[in-house]
Amino acid sequence: SYKRHFKDTDQLVNYTRHKLAEKTYQQAKDLVSQGNLETALSVFDQTTSYVPDFLDARHQVDQIKTQLSDSYLNQGRTLFDSGDYKNAYNLSKKSLSYGPDNSMAAQLFSDAKERLTVRLAVFPFSSSKLDQKFGNIASQTILSRALPRRSEFVQFLDRENLQKAFEEQAL
Repeated sequence: SYKRHFKDTDQLVNYTRHKLAEKTYQQAKDLVSQGNLETALSVFDQTTSYVPDFLDARHQVDQIKTQLSDSYLNQGRTLFDSGDYKNAYNLSKKSLSYGPDNSMAAQLFSDAKERLTVRLAVFPFSSSKLDQKFGNIASQTILSRALPRRSEFVQFLDRENLQKAFEEQAL
């Protein structure tokens, strides 16, 4: 770093990088054979940081990501089928983190989220003893306090979607 290309330092740096890559590559292969795919993935990534085109480390990374994505997808499907939508949602999300293009994981994620989502509508209310304005103010107060606190699994229905909700309820 003090003087670029000083004598044999470039060779020494490259030699050291290759030795480190060899060591981490073997560690990653051992982790794969033990079934510890997530740790192996990070070690293969470390290998490619030393030598980007070292052996088939990049290919190994891609293969492991596919395996992990498929594994989490299958676990998520099983949980979804048993009615455990929250864990199915989390596993499908994890599957997508390893395989963002996995359309089946995306569908499971969407289906689980749909099952977990609660739809709420707040209607103005009135009473023979209370003024109509009070019902509107109370409804607006409920909405204004609830909206900032809502989670990803709560959906407030607007007037357009209320008719759809009534039609579903009628079925």
